[in-house]
Amino acid sequence: MTYGPALLLLGFSIAWTGGLMAWPRAGFPVAVLYSPAMSGAEAFAGVVNAGADTILGIGALPGIVVARSDDPGFTENLFKTGAWMVVRAPAKGECLQ
Repeated sequence: MTYGPALLLLGFSIAWTGGLMAWPRAGFPVAVLYSPAMSGAEAFAGVVNAGADTILGIGALPGIVVARSDDPGFTENLFKTGAWMVVRAPAKGECLQ
């Protein structure tokens, strides 16, 4: 008996659930990662131009900004400004230290 298809489905389900949990929602803080070659000021400007309501902090590395917006299109706007990745921010701000 082969369990290949069942294991494949299980792996896909776990990955899909993790992706949904990490996908940011409007009104919640998000951690935004821009290119490491981008300065902190450029990353900050990108988040502001995307429509951030609040900047919660700048990351320990250049190109990381934590922000919040009630705009449902905020995540898409961040990608339009050059963000590489946008995820829900950790609850205690570990990415800021």
